[in-house]
Amino acid sequence: MVDPTQETFSLDDCDEMRQLGREGWEKLLWDTPEGVNGPFPDPYGRGTSYYEFAGTGLYIRHTPRANINPVSAPDGFTYYDPVKDDFNYLNIASLTYVLDPKAPQPEPRKVPRTA
Repeated sequence: MVDPTQETFSLDDCDEMRQLGREGWEKLLWDTPEGVNGPFPDPYGRGTSYYEFAGTGLYIRHTPRANINPVSAPDGFTYYDPVKDDFNYLNIASLTYVLDPKAPQPEPRKVPRTA
């Protein structure tokens, strides 16, 4: 089973994430040990979103906005880099976990807990 807390993901992990889908990934995040708050990658976004626990909820959020060169941040956002556990510009971020770089940016929201 893929571990959402790991820094890098193998090709097998990416295949498993494709099979899980967003709903399965969110259930997996809900099952992480208490006190592990993230941020966690959003493999179904395009690198401009991430998950984190806050209070008693799990949230999907956007990375910080970037008002810089469109080559470094073409969507006007920095990108979540789980290897560095930081928000970086596209030209220095590791986005190997992103399954579809052209995916639509998800709306920030509270993620409901599913059974």
